[in-house]
Amino acid sequence: SRSRTDLSSSIRTMSTPSGSRRPADTAFKQQRLRAWQPILTPKWVISSFFAVGVAFIGIAIGILGASNQVQELSLQYDAKCENHFMSWNASSYSECILNFTLPSNDKWATSEVYVYYELSNFYQNHRKYVQSRAAKQLAGTSMPGFPDSSKTQPSDLAKASISECQGFADKFQDPQDASKELYMYPCGLVAVSMFNDTFYLQNAATKDFVDWNPDNTACNNNGRPCPTNPSGIAWKSDVDKKYIAPSPSLMFEGERLDDDGAERDWILSNCKYIGGNDFTLSGFDPNLKDSISPTSDNCGGYRCGHRVKDASGLPNQGSFFCWHNVSDEDFIVWMRVAALPRFKKLYRKIPANKLKPGATYSLIIQNRFPVKDFGGTKTFVLSTTSWIGGKNNFLGIAYIVVGIICVALAIIFLVKHLISPRILGDPRYLNWK
Repeated sequence: SRSRTDLSSSIRTMSTPSGSRRPADTAFKQQRLRAWQPILTPKWVISSFFAVGVAFIGIAIGILGASNQVQELSLQYDAKCENHFMSWNASSYSECILNFTLPSNDKWATSEVYVYYELSNFYQNHRKYVQSRAAKQLAGTSMPGFPDSSKTQPSDLAKASISECQGFADKFQDPQDASKELYMYPCGLVAVSMFNDTFYLQNAATKDFVDWNPDNTACNNNGRPCPTNPSGIAWKSDVDKKYIAPSPSLMFEGERLDDDGAERDWILSNCKYIGGNDFTLSGFDPNLKDSISPTSDNCGGYRCGHRVKDASGLPNQGSFFCWHNVSDEDFIVWMRVAALPRFKKLYRKIPANKLKPGATYSLIIQNRFPVKDFGGTKTFVLSTTSWIGGKNNFLGIAYIVVGIICVALAIIFLVKHLISPRILGDPRYLNWK
């Protein structure tokens, strides 16, 4: 008779019949790959715990040291500025001014300083909130214009994109025409809940404003930096690919042709209203003010502001309320939702040698973003950075806690092994039942 070894060998060499579901005779599919498993001896386990613990404690010391080098100043202002609250599109301001003294540390002068706003108890990670956005609309690929010259309805592609906002902040009845619906651009809960407080930082002694938006010189706002369209605060991939203003030069599959003034042409052709009462907060090109109709033509109310004139100078009949420019980096930063209910988002960057340590500054706030209804807070933050980013003591503490636990386990196992060692593979510990 043939041996079991010969039989097994012959079975492996047999070809798989046509149509068979048996896996091929390979080392991977037959689970014959070579493997190595460490034997968890007491010495190996103790050494591993001790090595990991020492490594984590070392990393923790480095992180805490870097975090302590970061200079950070926080001013919570929601309660202090409550009496100066204004609606999001108010045309008149009641500014809140808070004075503070910058700590006397040279890092405030020699380092680039990051400006943040911090919100608490705001759940940007809620499922319905996260999903209420139109990705194709934001990228400009679904907004080529109207299918015909009537301009009464957006294209089917644009409608399909707007439907991604899931019925939240996507359209509303035109206040000047009850038979017409206006489509929001951009639409969705994330977009319309955009943080819209405005900050200015002024040296209290010299009255000079800190210019943290030097690339935008179009505002000419009495020495104040432009409140919108900063550069360098959003992710480059978002700016280049995910948030692009629409234009008539959009081609199939989202390809774009270079065309100066294309965004302006699209707005004049498709937007009935633009921005709020204060056009400078919309993030659109300030030169578009030339295409705004007189106040008597505006829709009024909180929903929309200025009426757009078409190329012939007449009020445009488009079906979009273009309330904010999607390529504005303030808007782009807000649209990248936070994972936790307390978060900071980058507002501006102050170049080195712009601040004076020990000097007194006035923080001028136009307070528009409501937080009282959901029990939240608002905080203005100035911070330098290190190789780990901003101040982050939690990360260092987490590493040191894990490191201490590992070292403690190593010591416990070592004492146990010295006092009551166990012979590896001792058959007395086998359970035969």
